[in-house]
Order: sequence, then structure tokens, then C-alpha cells
Amino acid sequence: SSVAKNGTTPLHLAAFNGKRTVAEWLIEHGVDVAAVNHDGETPVDMAENKGHKELADMLRSRLPKQVADEEQHRAWNPTQELKENYVKDLERLATDLQEKYKL
Repeated sequence: SSVAKNGTTPLHLAAFNGKRTVAEWLIEHGVDVAAVNHDGETPVDMAENKGHKELADMLRSRLPKQVADEEQHRAWNPTQELKENYVKDLERLATDLQEKYKL
């Protein structure tokens, strides 16, 4: 499968857009369900962040066992997840403030 410069794969895009049929087809054709983009997001993360719970659950069920265990641990460790996203969230906030106040 092709990967964008930011590490996003076609499966990331399918997950982001809630395209379950596309995601299933990609998985059947060997894409890496555990691929991580440059923002540290997996397709599971993208589906969850966009509210596609059923798709996220399906993707999670297709993860290799070790990755699935890590995903489960992350779900029980929100503090770590906050730490991982801290810089990214600050950058987004700074951009929003710059746009709002024309800085």
C-alpha cells in the first residue's frame, strides 16, 4: 500500500472517513492494521477520533495480539495518552489562536 509523506496509509483514510467496506478490502489485501502515522495515530485511533466506533472495534479485532494488548493498555491509561498528545494539542491551540487573533 502507498504511504503519504506524513505516514498516513489508505487504511488511515478509510478509518478517518468511516469507510468500513474499504477498510475490510484493504485488510484482506494485506495492509498493516497497526501502521502508525507521523502523529502517532493508528487507523483505530482515527476511526475512534471521528466517532466511527464500530469500525474502530473491527479494526482493533484485526490487530496483531501484541499491538491489541498495547491498545487495550492505552485505553486503561488515559494519562499516558494525554502526555503523548500534549505537544500536538499545544501546536493546534497555538495555530487556532494565531488565526483567531491574526498573530
